[in-house]
Amino acid sequence: MYGWGALLQEGIAMIVMKFGGTSVGSPENIARVHDIVKGRIAKKPLVVVSAFSGVTDKLIEAGNEALKGNLLTDILARRHRDMIDELQLPADTIEPELRELAMLLQGISYVGEFNTKIMDRLQSFGERMSSKVVAAYFTSRGMPSTAVNASKAGMQTNDHYGSAEITPETYGLLREGLSHASGIQVVTGFIGVTAKGNVTTLGRGGSDYTASIIGAALGADEIEIWTDVNGVMTADPRIVPEAMTLQTISFDEAAELAILGAKVLHPKTIRPAVKLDIPVRVLNTNNPSHPGTVILKESQNPNFFTGIAIRKDILLINITAAEMLGVPGFLEKLFGIFSRHEVSVDFIATSEVSLSLTIDKQAYTEEIAEELAALGKVSVHDDKAMVAVVGNKGKGKPGMAAKVFGTLANADIPVSAISLCASRFNIACIVELVNAPKAMQILHAEHFVDVKK
Repeated sequence: MYGWGALLQEGIAMIVMKFGGTSVGSPENIARVHDIVKGRIAKKPLVVVSAFSGVTDKLIEAGNEALKGNLLTDILARRHRDMIDELQLPADTIEPELRELAMLLQGISYVGEFNTKIMDRLQSFGERMSSKVVAAYFTSRGMPSTAVNASKAGMQTNDHYGSAEITPETYGLLREGLSHASGIQVVTGFIGVTAKGNVTTLGRGGSDYTASIIGAALGADEIEIWTDVNGVMTADPRIVPEAMTLQTISFDEAAELAILGAKVLHPKTIRPAVKLDIPVRVLNTNNPSHPGTVILKESQNPNFFTGIAIRKDILLINITAAEMLGVPGFLEKLFGIFSRHEVSVDFIATSEVSLSLTIDKQAYTEEIAEELAALGKVSVHDDKAMVAVVGNKGKGKPGMAAKVFGTLANADIPVSAISLCASRFNIACIVELVNAPKAMQILHAEHFVDVKK
């Protein structure tokens, strides 16, 4: 087995392998993960794991129940102890974590407080326990491994609980913190720590983000994201059964698809990899021989269209204001409102005196509504969805937008607003929520028949 300090000093090539909750969610799957990692020993893997599938949600439920005086410690303990028993691991593998978890839930019940700071600490137990179970199993199978808590290995973040961001010092801290262990390091995904020692979580896609950050810190040759699908697909296969796996996709295209609703990756996941041009490969734990999708700095896809995404959790806001016409500063006032409330605007379309935009549905508050009303006439619609077609080679090509809107018009699907990206080809439109699946199906059938699998 290899020593990490020597590897880092010598600059020897290595890979980062991240396994999601379903990939480690059963004894059979953990055994499969062992075999996959063992097959890549020559590449010097570092492993990042999520909590067992369903555990993060159960931890949040346990926190809310603790407020009511109901303790779910036994349910959480049973799930992990059953896993340990089936994998024939030492019974005390995670007993320290279970005792600490029980104390935290008792504290929530006694004090009657469950804020975002406490929630982050509570959620961290999922990854802390899964990493110890996976590392113990690897070791029991003759592959010496060490469980590493990322929050103790240098994953330093700000204090934005629930969706923390790393600090500039994080990369150096991780390089140092991960240099001492030997054998396979099994690192907790999703969690970090503030400079004051408070546990944080990295938000949606947090374990993928962890893998990307560590890959950048250690100068990995490649980052592998192991999921339950064969890679990045041209559409959601639950809606379009004919959806195909893409061989390659650019970082920009992957970010666009993820931000617009595709479920495989989150844009934060690939941000650290983009900066260092580290390839990210999306693979299927249940089908490890499939080559998956490689996300590269530049696309190698010869087709105009790469993928289609639907985003359903949006709120369409229409604003009409005479003040927009020839008066400087209106957009500054408008976006200042969203900035003050830390709300991201995903879509925008404007005319001389009106504007349409979308935000996450749950981000809309009464305070935002009051401030918007001061700018003009406002209408809000929660029965819409965004449908977006993403591609790397369509910009500037005559007829590309016409192809998309012509297809929707022929299917009698009304469009409420449109937006065309200025850099790459990304055309997004707002349709009725009930029409979104049909829009994805007909666009895929019409324009993706030639996409290579």
